[in-house]
Amino acid sequence: MTFLKNKPLAIASMALLSAAMILTLPGCGRSPATPEESSVAEETVDPRFEFSKDFHIVRPERNNEYEIAALQLLSRCIMAVYGYPLYCTTDFVLESMGIVPGEYEILLGPTSRAPSERLCSGLGADEAAYSIVDEHTIVIAGGRPAATFEAAVAFCRDVFGYEEIPGDASHAVMSNGSPAMLTPGTFKTLNVAFMSHYLNGTDLRDYKIVTELPEGTVSILADAINEACGKAPEILAPSSYTAGPAIFLGYVPGTSGGHLDEAFDAVSYYARCGDGTIALDWGQSASAKAVLKDFAALIIPDASASGSVALRDGVTRLYTVTGEYNILYIESSETRRLAEGVEYTKLLYRDAGGLPVRAFAVAVESGRGRFYTCLPDDADSETAGKAQSVQNQVKAASGHGIEPLAAFNGGFFDMDGNKLSRGLAVHEGKVCAQNTTRPFFCQLRSGEVMILPASSYSAYKDSINSANAGSAILLRNGKAADIAQGTEMARTRHPRTGIGIDASTGRVVIMAVDGRQSSWSNGASYLDLVSLFRDQGCTELLNLDGGGSTTAVVISQNGSPALQNSPSGGSQRAVQDTLFVLPAD
Repeated sequence: MTFLKNKPLAIASMALLSAAMILTLPGCGRSPATPEESSVAEETVDPRFEFSKDFHIVRPERNNEYEIAALQLLSRCIMAVYGYPLYCTTDFVLESMGIVPGEYEILLGPTSRAPSERLCSGLGADEAAYSIVDEHTIVIAGGRPAATFEAAVAFCRDVFGYEEIPGDASHAVMSNGSPAMLTPGTFKTLNVAFMSHYLNGTDLRDYKIVTELPEGTVSILADAINEACGKAPEILAPSSYTAGPAIFLGYVPGTSGGHLDEAFDAVSYYARCGDGTIALDWGQSASAKAVLKDFAALIIPDASASGSVALRDGVTRLYTVTGEYNILYIESSETRRLAEGVEYTKLLYRDAGGLPVRAFAVAVESGRGRFYTCLPDDADSETAGKAQSVQNQVKAASGHGIEPLAAFNGGFFDMDGNKLSRGLAVHEGKVCAQNTTRPFFCQLRSGEVMILPASSYSAYKDSINSANAGSAILLRNGKAADIAQGTEMARTRHPRTGIGIDASTGRVVIMAVDGRQSSWSNGASYLDLVSLFRDQGCTELLNLDGGGSTTAVVISQNGSPALQNSPSGGSQRAVQDTLFVLPAD
């Protein structure tokens, strides 16, 4: 009875007894195990995996330049290492794409995917990280878009050994890298320090933005400052601003109606600086976003490197929104006296890309010189098919007793045909070319100098002593006039020649700007030319022939005429008419 009551124990005892009996049977037992047999080796599984073309790169739906740059960097890296491109997309997935979120993705920045959200939630603005989550998911992100890009740089370098030369716009490669096995659980963090940026000597973080523009528009500039400096600027309405460094947008304090009295077009804007403030104004409300994007690039030329930008105080300067940032920083100038009231200055500027821009200017005070229009062989009339370099025209005039202090190329002419002027040319009171469809510079018999539109010729034709024609009046009464920024020729940097007048004093400035030689001089756009002549105090400006015709000849200290600039064609071009500066009678 006791056995039956404890049935499980009885069954177990019987099982043990049976096992013992079996082991005593011949051939049914096992020999004693050797030490080697008793320690069974554990199988080791390599957790690493090979990268494959199944991956695609995913960035946030928004269009941020740093996240896009990170995507492009990763794409170049994989192409260099493996020789195949990866499919790139945003985190907005259409069913028709055939993409399943979470399957073989490199997630860049704060995408909508859960692994991105987990990583980004723990990052500060100056932090970045990359994580190889598993064989399906890699996350690369930063606390701000610029940090995401730096995390992508580190991932490419650390995992594949791929590196590009920092800051090289052509993406030149330092190391092509090599294929690698990836290990799940790999995680690396890095600090991406904010850079120091100064605008007119003031830390960019100290500026307030004063405007009545909508938040969505202002954010273009505010976000750029926050991204570069780590601090979003305070945004105030004009009525709330009291004092301190400020950037006024679309509103200029102290002006009639809150706007500059300037000539605007659809692709340009003005910046007026003074008293620690900068005011931007533009002509069309539709231009606002383009203006702010351009201005952000102007004051923060490289968000990944510290920098300082200076906009000249007390000057209303004209800029374009076409991507050619029309700002030239003066680096050096050298002036010497040619005669009483006549000075020659060599100027060296740097453009926003750091390239040199060289200008050669002769300034003539009112009554201190006279202007002479010279033609080939110093003739008093045009000759079809005849053209001559500026220096050879100087030589020809010297044979007639004419000794100029300086000589520049003059008006446009028919280069491929009869070489005749395309505009007005008047030599010592004699009309040599009467094509009056173009604006022109002239000196009257009274000595007065003027820049006139073609329509004014009839009113002055009997009083003109010398004249050279141009293509466009770029400054009129101190305002930018016919800048024609919609044309390629106007907005691209080229060699230029111009003549300007300070209407209040009668001072004349002739300037040649070299171009098309990036290591020597990068040239000037129409807006650049406007800025250069405004810096010289000119209120009127006429664009003369430029390009390969741009030539400046100035007497040297020993009194002989010498070529000053570097013509873009490699030698002086034969031209039709030239503009001489002669000593005052």
